[in-house]
Amino acid sequence: DEKDKNYGKQLIYVPFNKVSGTAGISYLKSSFLISGLYVGKRYSSSDNFEILQSYALLNLAYSQAFTLKKTTGDFFFKANNVLNKMYEAIVWRPMPGFNMELGINYRF
Repeated sequence: DEKDKNYGKQLIYVPFNKVSGTAGISYLKSSFLISGLYVGKRYSSSDNFEILQSYALLNLAYSQAFTLKKTTGDFFFKANNVLNKMYEAIVWRPMPGFNMELGINYRF
């Protein structure tokens, strides 16, 4: 209904623009990935008055595959938000800055 003050407005938390990409290289059992994400401005109120700013993130990952008897797996290291960007995905909910992950994926 056109009398509704929210008619024709952008949905909250849905960006107009969002772009992501990943590039990687593998050699033997090693892999290196670089990924980027851009999220455009988003509204946090249904009247489109309150705005959450856009942000861009850069992540790096390295993994080393292994074979153990008849099973496989890999060790991995991830560096997330390498540029230490301060951003909020939801109002008043800050997301982590630069952080790292270390782990093992084991398939049996």
